[in-house]
Amino acid sequence: MRSPVLSLTWHLARASGRRGLQSQLLAAAAAAVGSLVLLTLLAAYLGAGARADRTAWRTPEADRHGTAVQALATTYVRGEPVTVVSLTHLPGHRPTPAPPGLTAFPKQGEVYVSPALAELLRKLPATQLSDRFPKATSYGTVGAAGLASPDELVAVVGRAPTDPAVAKSAQGGGLYDEGLTARAVVSGFSGTQRSAVCSPSTTRPRCRCGSPGRTRARAGLGRRKARRGPA
Repeated sequence: MRSPVLSLTWHLARASGRRGLQSQLLAAAAAAVGSLVLLTLLAAYLGAGARADRTAWRTPEADRHGTAVQALATTYVRGEPVTVVSLTHLPGHRPTPAPPGLTAFPKQGEVYVSPALAELLRKLPATQLSDRFPKATSYGTVGAAGLASPDELVAVVGRAPTDPAVAKSAQGGGLYDEGLTARAVVSGFSGTQRSAVCSPSTTRPRCRCGSPGRTRARAGLGRRKARRGPA
């Protein structure tokens, strides 16, 4: 069924003359441009959020009872930043989950690179790029789940626990570019940390300890009863 609204709108536009028709067209064009700008901003916002989710694994929460050490550094090649994530598993601890984009936690000497960085490794001389990483017969691939964009330059390097790149001395002064290294003991790459006093078996953890305000209130009630003596 044809909508009568369109016919009425067209009739009113024609009845208002040429100037009125121009005004109607300008208003429609302005509305279309405004909608396009709004949709563009919304798409950019959603895209930025998705990129942040895919790179959050590089800055997981520190866990003093963790199973691995991560050191994050940045180096540069031809003016482009290269993110270098050095990982080592702590001896005697349970296995550490693989970071997003990797099939397994990297072993000592293994190097995983993004597709864009792999292309640069093939093009550039070893002295300009590959010499910055451990010697590897082949490189693994960092998948899209661990990259902000397909052209991002990222390397994930498996290190020995005694390697200077993951030692405590790496904090605050990187082997690649000074002042661009962050080191942390981690137990995973989801960005969450398990609480020692909360039950992990539920989606919404229920802590066994009371709130500070409730604890102080109970302590004050106990003191008042002690001063009054037995009833």
